[in-house]
Parts: sequence; C-alpha cells; structure tokens
Amino acid sequence: MTKPLYRFRPIESVLSYEDLGYPEKPNEQIGFDELRKNQLYLSPLENLNDPMEGYKNPFWKGDKIIWNNFFKHYAMCLAVCMCQATLHGPSYRVTRQDIPIYQSHRSSNDAILKSVITSLTSCQHVHEYVEAFSEAKRKIYKNELRFYLSTINMYIADLVRIAFVGLDANLTPVDLDLSKKALLNKNAITKFLSLKESSAIEEKNVQISAKENELKLVTMIKAEAWEKVGANITYDFPSLYLDAIEDLLYPRALIACLSERYDNPSMWSHYSRNHTGICLEFTTDGEFFPVNTIVGIGGTATSTTYTSGPSNFTLHKVTYDEEYPEIDFFNSLGQLPIPTLNSAWLYDDEGNRSDCLNQLSNDEDAWRQKYWDHYPTIVTKKLSDWEYEKEFRAISTSGFNQDTVSKGTSYHFDNLDGLIFGMQTKDDHKAKIIEIIKEKCVTANRPTFNFYQAYYNPKNNRVEKMRLEKISQIEV
Repeated sequence: MTKPLYRFRPIESVLSYEDLGYPEKPNEQIGFDELRKNQLYLSPLENLNDPMEGYKNPFWKGDKIIWNNFFKHYAMCLAVCMCQATLHGPSYRVTRQDIPIYQSHRSSNDAILKSVITSLTSCQHVHEYVEAFSEAKRKIYKNELRFYLSTINMYIADLVRIAFVGLDANLTPVDLDLSKKALLNKNAITKFLSLKESSAIEEKNVQISAKENELKLVTMIKAEAWEKVGANITYDFPSLYLDAIEDLLYPRALIACLSERYDNPSMWSHYSRNHTGICLEFTTDGEFFPVNTIVGIGGTATSTTYTSGPSNFTLHKVTYDEEYPEIDFFNSLGQLPIPTLNSAWLYDDEGNRSDCLNQLSNDEDAWRQKYWDHYPTIVTKKLSDWEYEKEFRAISTSGFNQDTVSKGTSYHFDNLDGLIFGMQTKDDHKAKIIEIIKEKCVTANRPTFNFYQAYYNPKNNRVEKMRLEKISQIEV
C-alpha cells in the first residue's frame, strides 16, 4: 500500500542561483539546486523552526559513585576550557562544542587536571553536594541542576586557577574566600531537594533569582583579576556544560520533514516562502524513504573522501502532546564506548561500580534495544500546537560529518510522483522547473510526471490542487 507524503520547499532552495537570475551566488542561503540534484536536504534539529525541537527534558538521580564522577567530569571539562581561554586571550568565549564531553578524567596525564581532580576528591564542599544529591528522594531537572552548579562553579574554577599557580609562580595566588561565599552547604541543598516537585519551582524562583544575580556580580568582580580567562567561563559554563552533555545521550539527528497534507495555507506560507515555492509529492510505503547517502569514508592524511550508496531512512510519524518525554540521564549514556563509560562514569577509584546502568551489565543487547526504541520519541515529539502539520520525519543518525551528510543525500527520482506549484510561484520559475523535470523524465524514459497548480478553495478554506494535464505528458 502506497502513502503519499509531501515536502514543501522555497524556490531559493530548489533552483540554482543561475536559474534564479543571479550572475553569481549572492549568499549561502540561495541556489542549492535541489531539484536538479534530487537533493534531500537534511536539517539539524536546532535549525528547524520550532526552538523546542529535540527537547530532551533530562533528569538526574544516582548514587555517590556516579555523582562523584559527574563532578570530576565537570571539573575536567572546565579545566580544559580554562586552559583554552588562557591560550586564546580575553576575547575567547567557550561554546558547547569546545567542551570535551567524550573524554574521561582518568585518561589524561595533564598536570593541571590531575591537581584539580586530587583537590576535588579531598574537598569537603564537593562531598556535601554529592551526598545531598545522592540522598535525594526525587529527580533533579536541568534548570535546578544548573542552579546548583552555578553555586559551585566559581569554586571549582578557583581550584583550576590554583593548579595554574602551582605550575607558574608568576601568577597571582588565588583567594578562595570569595568563591566560598557562593557555595551551598548540605543542609541548604537538602532543604531545596525536600520540596515536592509540584511546588519546588514556584517556591525557589525568588531565591534562585537572587542567588544568580549575586553570582553575576561576583563574576564581574573576579573577571578583572583573571582577565586572560574568558568572561563566560565563570558564570555561563554550567549552562554550556549541561547543554553539551546531552550529546552523551543520543546521536544528533538530521531530519527531512514531510507531511501527510499539502492543503494547509499556513504551511505554504511557512515552508514555501509565502506560496512562492513548490510542494514535492513523494510515493512511499509509509515505513521507509529510499535515498542515496554517505555510507563510507576514506582518503589520505591531507584529504577526506566520502562514498555514497543506497540506504533506507525509516519514516517516523510525529506525535503531538502537551509535554516532552523525560530521560534518565545516568541510565541513558548510550553514546559512549563501554571502556569510556566505565572509566568516566560508572566506577570509582577503588573499583566499586555504580548501581546505575545495571541492565547494561546484565543484558547489554536488551538495554541497547530499549535505548534505541526510545530514541524516536526524542526527535519526533512536538507540542500539540503543531498537530495541524501531520508531520512525518525521515531521520539520519549517521556518524559522518553532519554537513556532508546533510547536503550529500538524495532521493530517488522514481519516488517523486509530482510537484505542486504555489499560488504565487512566478511563471519563469515554473518554466525552469518544468524544463528540469522533463529532462529528468527523458533520461529516465518516464512518459508522465504530475504537475499541479495550487489554488485556494474558499468553501473549505483549504489549498487544493489541479493537475496540469498537457504539461504532465512527457515526450520521451
């Protein structure tokens, strides 16, 4: 049984810049020539029009071993970024891509990092955070964890600075008194964590806001003394770190958005540039979308080559709900090789194992199956406000360079059953599109291709399509 799926595209994407009348490419957003190339542009989630795309709603709940390793991992990442900041100068700003989330604190021989981890291991202040978190009866969500990290971030940054001073006597000694003022003791953290989840956010809003304003002021005071370190290290790092480590949960997806419908005026406005573009009509079996995409990599020390080949992207129907699914962070660390997972997260220095991810030890295959079964819900869940789109998604989780895969994937022309011109598509653009398609049909010995014209039906407030009979007949 076949299922038609539709894909809206702006005219600037489907035609080349020459087709659009430009003597040269005016910018990178125009002239992709998708139609001539059969290109199926795959978009990263963050580039889609809903800022909540891919929202994971993670929570943290674990024992002392994994929380201790969490803080060591945090300190390692902070230390690496601070080293980069001192090398690059005062204008340096850390981004989430700079944070070495895939490394283990046990795999480095760096003297600064070893010093920081040693200080952290013996630090009573850190122990109090670990004990409070590991004894918590409820889940800790991202915004709350960010707040806790913001109270200890400056202290850990000072431990890194102390390690710097230990290697360079010319640096000014570090005074820990200022950063200690931002710390919470175990009783304070436990009091926060004792609040019921339903009331916790409301009751803590004022306190958190005041505390964070205080931290901003402290940050401004301290930044001058350590001007070589990027100003966002001290205050922004907790947010950057928590955003970055979400990549440890699941691979970053590339998405081709399709829909069960072509008749919604708003979708034509949003995705076909105010009805000036087109809508492609694909024939599918409802389960898979056949493509050619990047399947291999090779090359030399100075150049990289990619190999393309056939593949089937699974089609996932988007589900619409009032809330996003939760992810248990410590039990969903599926992006790490087992040796790194053990070293960085699951074992302490004495060889004791955390209770987290127990199923991974007992039955790895069953855990992996459950892990991948859950993945589509992360990238195919949207709020109910978007339900009118009736969206399907073809998803790539390729481990190759995302930009290369994004622009190097093509659909099979045989599966393109037709296309619909928008109500405001220019006639010269229509003529160029017809010319491109007819050339393809001649090459493929295809006698018909369904060209349609969209028009507005005031009786049902929908966009309908009329087949252009003469144009749809191809001389081959």
